[in-house]
Amino acid sequence: KSLISFLHLLRYSYQVHLLEAEQFSRQNHNNEAQASYAAAINSARSSGFIHEQGLACELAGHHHKKINDLQSAWSFFDQAKRCYTDWGSQMKVDSVTRQLDSFQITRLLDHHCHLHRHREVQAAAIRHAERLIIHPRKRMVLD
Repeated sequence: KSLISFLHLLRYSYQVHLLEAEQFSRQNHNNEAQASYAAAINSARSSGFIHEQGLACELAGHHHKKINDLQSAWSFFDQAKRCYTDWGSQMKVDSVTRQLDSFQITRLLDHHCHLHRHREVQAAAIRHAERLIIHPRKRMVLD
């Protein structure tokens, strides 16, 4: 009976940490949220609740995505995917895979925007150089 009580306590501990993390996240207390997510993940892992570890990782991923820490978010979603795979829930694996795929799209868009900005700067420099060639005595400010 004491083993069952201990397992319930471990599960309760995980849930308390996860609820705290979600509350901190909603209040934008990011350091506290991150600490509570880590505690929830560790508690679920040490308790052997792989599906709850996956949920804690997934919610931590959403938190980090919200605060634009995309590298950490991707890492947490990847951990969640591994947990859900081990647990055997293809539906959750597919859901988290869509989250991971959205990071690829975001990275491609960021790369495209960076290239576009680079091309705009190059074009402005060329226009400036052309103006100097046409009017060498005029000092012009780069657009």
